[in-house]
Amino acid sequence: MSSQPSEKHFARFDDIDVTITVPWQGKKVKTVRKSKPAEGSLKSGRDEFTPGRIVFDFDVVEDVDATKHIPKFNPPMTVKIAYTAADYQRAQAKHQDLVLGFWDGSHWVKFTAAKHKFQLVPNNPPSSGGYGLIELTQFIDPPTGWGP
Repeated sequence: MSSQPSEKHFARFDDIDVTITVPWQGKKVKTVRKSKPAEGSLKSGRDEFTPGRIVFDFDVVEDVDATKHIPKFNPPMTVKIAYTAADYQRAQAKHQDLVLGFWDGSHWVKFTAAKHKFQLVPNNPPSSGGYGLIELTQFIDPPTGWGP
């Protein structure tokens, strides 16, 4: 039995660049990509923000039985999601900070430094993009998106 972390990198052109690292959880796990919803299809009126781009949807499951979802992580998993120059420019045009968030099943919620250890790591120059980092102790496979 291996106690190695599970790391999966997903990349497609320059609009999706996601790396998910799940430390050993007492069992072997894997990360699977799910179909993301169409842009603008998830809105509630109580959203903390409106994503300008839905980036990714994934799930973490048991390696031997992909029907068994892993909802809690100890130690936490780390997710690194790139943002593009267009994401940065959209936020600048609206005079708002770039945010990363998730659909909780009923509305969009921002990842925060306090709860998710969210941080932005810009490229040099920042206008060329960068990435956001989050740590998650629980996860129920929601879509993620950059906003505004």
